[in-house]
Amino acid sequence: MNSSDIKLAFYEEKYRERLCSYELDDTQSVYTLMPSEAIARFASNSYSDPVVMLLQQNPIGLFVLHDAKDALHDSEVEHTMLIRSLSVNPKYQGNGFAQTAMCMLPQFVRVHYPHILELFSVVNLGNARAERVYLKAGYDYRGIKREGPDGAEKILHYTLKTRV
Repeated sequence: MNSSDIKLAFYEEKYRERLCSYELDDTQSVYTLMPSEAIARFASNSYSDPVVMLLQQNPIGLFVLHDAKDALHDSEVEHTMLIRSLSVNPKYQGNGFAQTAMCMLPQFVRVHYPHILELFSVVNLGNARAERVYLKAGYDYRGIKREGPDGAEKILHYTLKTRV
């Protein structure tokens, strides 16, 4: 199995058991929600969509796409989507699957959300692993930091279309 076997799909109930069967270690769980928590929090929110990483049809990870207007309560971020709660089953970590998923995400968003112009993710400064995933997938750091609930955070961006 390699990263070319990764596909993205919207969350369906049939994926729940496999996604909720893995636990993240204490270091990772500081920075992201467990899949069961992300599903519970975002599956019924009309402004967000959980997305599953599939490896040969086997769900191995999850993240949430969240309309930034709703996530940040800010109308200034029109046509922007936040990537939240990215996690990969520890059994499959270290194989480039998260990076592959983040590389595939712009095309997925262009197809399913044609009005979205930009993606972004907020990464805690202590989470160098996540930052590397996004940077290697083509996201860029524009020097924007903020103070979050768990300390300083960087905002990483991916421009899909230039604003007119």
